Amino acid sequence: MLASGTELTGLRAGEVCRQGETLVLRQAGARALAALPRLHRLNLSAATLAPGALDALAPLAPSLRRLRLRGCTTLDDAHMAPLAAFTALSSLDLRGCERVRPTYPR
Repeated sequence: MLASGTELTGLRAGEVCRQGETLVLRQAGARALAALPRLHRLNLSAATLAPGALDALAPLAPSLRRLRLRGCTTLDDAHMAPLAAFTALSSLDLRGCERVRPTYPR
């Protein structure tokens, strides 16, 4: 569970995980993360992303540099559209996201 209040507003890197259980990131949790204006690294490896979770992270698009979604087995091509707004990303880790098909420029 994320703490609330101003003590997290300066957070620059976050790792959202739960050992031994599957983390489900819903829109409310994603909105809480998106309210951290200085966040530039986010690790959501092996999380189950509920519909709309990546959309709710959109306020992070200008500041987020690294996003790790490694092993998010529920992630599929339909989830990819919101990531187009994340133009500041220098690293996007989708390893193990077996339902995401790679696309190559022609």
